[in-house]
Amino acid sequence: MRNLLSFYRECGRESLSRSWNAANGFVGATVGAAMTALGPLSFIDIGNNVANGVLTFLVYFVTAYLLAFVLGFFFVSPFLAWKNERDARVKAERNKNSTDETRCTLSVTLPQCIPSYGSERWITKITNQGPAAALGVQMQLVDIVPPPKCDPSFRDRCPHKVNVSGLVFDALPPNLARGQTEKFEPVIIHPGGPVVPVNNMDTEHGRGLMIEIGERWHLFYRVFATNSNAVDLPLSMCRKADGSVVIEGNDHVH
Repeated sequence: MRNLLSFYRECGRESLSRSWNAANGFVGATVGAAMTALGPLSFIDIGNNVANGVLTFLVYFVTAYLLAFVLGFFFVSPFLAWKNERDARVKAERNKNSTDETRCTLSVTLPQCIPSYGSERWITKITNQGPAAALGVQMQLVDIVPPPKCDPSFRDRCPHKVNVSGLVFDALPPNLARGQTEKFEPVIIHPGGPVVPVNNMDTEHGRGLMIEIGERWHLFYRVFATNSNAVDLPLSMCRKADGSVVIEGNDHVH
C-alpha cells in the first residue's frame, strides 16, 4: 500500500511539473492561437475588451493546464515514474558493482603447529577470496585476557603486529592477488624446560613472554586489508600440567 501511494505521489509530481511546462510551451501557444481565432469571450458586457481578454486567457489556460495534468497523470507520468525508479535502481546496482570490484574478502584458518628445530611454530593462513587484490594485509593481536603474569602491561600495549612467516617485524604488509595465500606466524613456542618462552607476540620489542603451568590466555586477533572488512580470530592458549602448550579456536569468547 505504501509503495502504491509513493507511486501515485511520484506520478502527481511528474504531472504537475510537466503540465506547467506544457502550459508555458506548446499548450500556451495553442491557447494563444485559439484566442486569436475565436476572439475573446464576453464575460463583462461593458465593452472592456482588455478585461474579457484576460479572463478568456485564464479560462483557456486553466482548462489546458488541467487537461494536460489529467492526460499526463494517467498516460505519461506512470511511465516516467517507472523509468525514474528503474534508472535509480540501475545506477545504484552499477555503483555497488563498481565498489565490489575494488573490495576483497579475506579468509583465515586456525593456527596449525609445525615443529621446527625443537620449536613449535604456529602458522595461520590468510587467503584472499577476491574479487580485487588485497592491499596491505595485516594480522594483529588486539587483546589478551587476562594479561600475562610475566608482563601485566603487555595488554595495555595492544595491538601487536603479527609477523609474516619468515619476515622481520618492519617488513611492509604484503599484497595478495585473488586466490593467493600468505602465512602469518602468531606464536613460536619453545617447549621442554620449566619455563616456556612464547615468541612473536611482543614483536615491537622482540621479547618473549613466559606462560606458567595452569595459565590460560584468551587471544583476540584481527585480520584486515586496506580494502577489506576485518576478520576476527579468537583463540585460547593454555599450558597443561605436563608442561605442554595448546592453542585452539575459542569462538565462544567475546
